[in-house]
Amino acid sequence: MLGDLEECTGIKIEGSQTSGGKYCLVQIISQNNRDFPTWGTCFPSSCTDRDVSNEMTEFLEELTNGTMIGVVEYCYTGETKTEDTLDSLVM
Repeated sequence: MLGDLEECTGIKIEGSQTSGGKYCLVQIISQNNRDFPTWGTCFPSSCTDRDVSNEMTEFLEELTNGTMIGVVEYCYTGETKTEDTLDSLVM
């Protein structure tokens, strides 16, 4: 799940010129407001930023018994930087 920007955005879809990978920076948020490093993750470029946040939150909730969630800061496909902002957050 964790990845390298160049490796992630260098993934190519056969027969396409676009990247198959989407590199996202995900902020880890805890219920007790502890600071955690931002994680760089690689997902399929077809995923929206919300999809990435949902998957990371599911992963973190399972790992930490529901005390942490993940929120996308931004994603990069090699061609564009996306910023699907999440309007609300529920913990």
